[in-house]
Amino acid sequence: MLVYKYCSIVKINYFILLPLFAFFLGFTACNTTSKLMMPTNEGVGKNDTAYFSNNPLSDQELRCIYYDYREYKKDTEKRDSTANEINVLQERLMPFKSASNFENNSLVKYLDESLTRLKNCSPGMTIPNFALPDTCGRIVELAQIYPKHKITIINFWASWCGPCMRYNNELKNVYDKYKSNGLEIVSISTDRDEDRWKNAIDSYKQNWVHVAESKGWEADILNLYQISAIPFNIVIGRDGKILKILSVPFEDLGAFLNSFFK
Repeated sequence: MLVYKYCSIVKINYFILLPLFAFFLGFTACNTTSKLMMPTNEGVGKNDTAYFSNNPLSDQELRCIYYDYREYKKDTEKRDSTANEINVLQERLMPFKSASNFENNSLVKYLDESLTRLKNCSPGMTIPNFALPDTCGRIVELAQIYPKHKITIINFWASWCGPCMRYNNELKNVYDKYKSNGLEIVSISTDRDEDRWKNAIDSYKQNWVHVAESKGWEADILNLYQISAIPFNIVIGRDGKILKILSVPFEDLGAFLNSFFK
């Protein structure tokens, strides 16, 4: 009400302010990684090939590499195909790594490490190992699990995530169906609240392996596997090689398992 009265006094239409306010929010959200980002070159668009051909080591190009990395990271369809796009991003980053004026640049270092991790979690690669506590505090090591099973699903979820809970409910059905055939599931929670995490497991009778760091989105495991959205699933074989990467809908995972175990 106070905002409306203020707008009336200065004779500014309330509906004009709404898009401006939305723009401000969007701008702020895009700059949440300001510690890694640098000033952009005004007037240069992401697809301005003429500019980039003349300025291959521009701040804007580095910024675009970051945006492209971020989009690829959350796109499970792309991550499930090949690592070709990662190779392209690494090639685009290469000149920055050897340029003296970017020698100590935090974004260059961040992208270099992140793209390597992303590539290590591509289909055909051996899954990086981890050791995390289960619901009883016992340390569970992934490398000790998958050799004992034909197929293992690494499932990222959280008790507060509605789609995750629906997904895990379906996951229980396929687990009960294929457990005797060699299926195992390792669920990694992004919960901070341990009690809520454990209660969700008990309530939905998710009787497979559960581990968590209890650090929320700051968990190291999310950085290791480059996870930025849940639910997220990585399917690996007995040799630890990544077979498939997928999220929703559940039918995609169901179809894959039905085909694998037929």
